[in-house]
Amino acid sequence: MIIANVFGEDHVTYSDYLESLSEVYFSMGRYEEVDRLMEKMIAIAEHNRINSPDDYVATQQYIGKFYAQMGRYTEAEAAYSNALNYYLQLGKE
Repeated sequence: MIIANVFGEDHVTYSDYLESLSEVYFSMGRYEEVDRLMEKMIAIAEHNRINSPDDYVATQQYIGKFYAQMGRYTEAEAAYSNALNYYLQLGKE
């Protein structure tokens, strides 16, 4: 992928691309591929958590939304809780 070559596979811009692609896969019912992309997005968010805390929170919220849409409510709740807890740690109450 050109974006991965330009920014690297651990860059938040690459994660944005994965987010868009996951929306396409979700619309097509390709949930296993959505899972695979979400795992990569989580890894990128974790890698960049210190330098891009807002992206970490946004990624967790995005992941929570997709888990909820897939009926995976326990995982959705965990993702939303991660987002909220980290947001509160940042002092952005």
